[in-house]
Amino acid sequence: MTAKEKIAYIAGIIDGEGYVGMIKTVTSPRIYPNMYVLVPRITVKMCEREATDLGHKLFGGSIYQVKAFGNNRRAWTWQLTNKKAVANCIKHLMPYLRIKKHQADCISLFLKRKRGTSYTETEWNIYGTIRELNRTGRD
Repeated sequence: MTAKEKIAYIAGIIDGEGYVGMIKTVTSPRIYPNMYVLVPRITVKMCEREATDLGHKLFGGSIYQVKAFGNNRRAWTWQLTNKKAVANCIKHLMPYLRIKKHQADCISLFLKRKRGTSYTETEWNIYGTIRELNRTGRD
């Protein structure tokens, strides 16, 4: 498989099984009380490890195992949270993404901003847009 084919394959996996989004976490209350940090994230969780290993090999990040419980099988999760790694991954995947393309566009826009001490209204709007795009359940 060529490098382009590998990237296209991972883009297809992310489109179908992955998550391209952003999480909101709280900073340490001792350092910055009531302050949030927005963390861009790309995640793929699968029962077969081959795709998660390929994503890790191409773009870095971390892989961890999710143990089996109930009727669920053991699964493997590949995750990118480093801003540079997420930006690099999106740059390479963008030509091949279809379903998660809008989320990837939002993350790219978020990562291009100049970082100040607090988030702007535009940055919170990007976060809200991504949350809405990734929302599950009934319309």
